[in-house]
Amino acid sequence: MLGELYAIGAAILWAASSIFTKKVVDRADIFVLNFVRLIFASIFSFIIYIAIRGFEFDISFRSLFFLTLGATMAIIFGDALYFRSMQFAAISRVIPVSSTYPLFTIFIAYLLLGEPITVSIVIGTVLIVFGVSLLGLKDDSDISEERDATKGVFLALVTAVTWASGITVMKMGLVDTDPFLGNVMRLPFLIPLVYLIVIPRTGYRKPFQLERDVYIYMSLAGATALAVGATLFLMSMSILESTAEATALSSTTPFFATMFAVIFFKERVNLKGLTGTLLIVLGIWKLLF
Repeated sequence: MLGELYAIGAAILWAASSIFTKKVVDRADIFVLNFVRLIFASIFSFIIYIAIRGFEFDISFRSLFFLTLGATMAIIFGDALYFRSMQFAAISRVIPVSSTYPLFTIFIAYLLLGEPITVSIVIGTVLIVFGVSLLGLKDDSDISEERDATKGVFLALVTAVTWASGITVMKMGLVDTDPFLGNVMRLPFLIPLVYLIVIPRTGYRKPFQLERDVYIYMSLAGATALAVGATLFLMSMSILESTAEATALSSTTPFFATMFAVIFFKERVNLKGLTGTLLIVLGIWKLLF
């Protein structure tokens, strides 16, 4: 049960991070914000790790390689594909397709790790995927203005496969590594990769010319999502035998984000939102019990 709780805890923290990000998401390029978030997350993780564990940084090259490679695939390339897909197709098409990544995780984990595919995992994951899709589904009246719906949907599908592949690769790096240490060590390697994406988009100075409150909110987003949240997710994967189960439970972030939006932004939940919430709750119940 501890592994399941870690996965749900990660989902809650990722949802909280979305609240912080929403405050400033329109104030700078998304990759610039991600770069800033990574820097603060890396610093925060190191400080907390040293305070708790001291200066013990014993990690194998194999573990560091797979953890960094998986994070690069999921966080950098997966997210880039996701943003790109939204440039071609309506969000109402992109979100349901990209939200299928827990289903791909089931099969990729089976192929790469030999993890068993059980009926409970399949049913629970399918319920959560449908629920997440409904929560993300928006009434889009501008579908006629889509640049290329087919290309957008294809990119969203590639996004789902990339996220699932990255998560499975990260699991390979947890074989003989403490998840807390693994997260601390991999974050610094992601910073220069994101910066290389930032430079041609906004110039090399832009990340260092933002307003103070942007740094504050993104530091909070980094601490909750990439420092603590990501650590909990890696811990859940190291405990649970099934990578697919950890992925499905952690993918409930939209459910908790919706709850936070209702509480903090007074947003209303329509029938699709209520139906999606019910499906997610049933999926979690199926995976837990």
